[in-house]
Amino acid sequence: MPQSPEMIEWLNQVIKGTESGSIKWKSANPTTFAWDTRTGQSPARVVLQRVERMENVVVAGRMTSRKVPNFLLQAIQIPNPQQPGQQIPVVTITGADDPEMNAQLGKLYGLVMGVAGREHIEFLKSLLPSK
Repeated sequence: MPQSPEMIEWLNQVIKGTESGSIKWKSANPTTFAWDTRTGQSPARVVLQRVERMENVVVAGRMTSRKVPNFLLQAIQIPNPQQPGQQIPVVTITGADDPEMNAQLGKLYGLVMGVAGREHIEFLKSLLPSK
């Protein structure tokens, strides 16, 4: 199902915030990143995940399978920070059924991966002994 223009504009603003460094993502695992923020007085978390699925394709007249990356973004409200298990998923955007949205989510994921890679390198450099 195609997403609304408002949803696409929101995602473009998240991309711009990630590019500028005003939105900070943290690695949750090798394929998932989280951005902690606030909605009014309540904490919130935005989770971005890369999910691969197998797709059958015909190559040179033969059926074969290939991995296809899809991206998922979920906005979660955390009404009570003292009880982190009480998380309420509010919005889920999946690129699996919408190639345009999947491309935008993939662009965001690539940016987040690039920032994370630079931060990881800086951390590793900080571990080296001083000259």
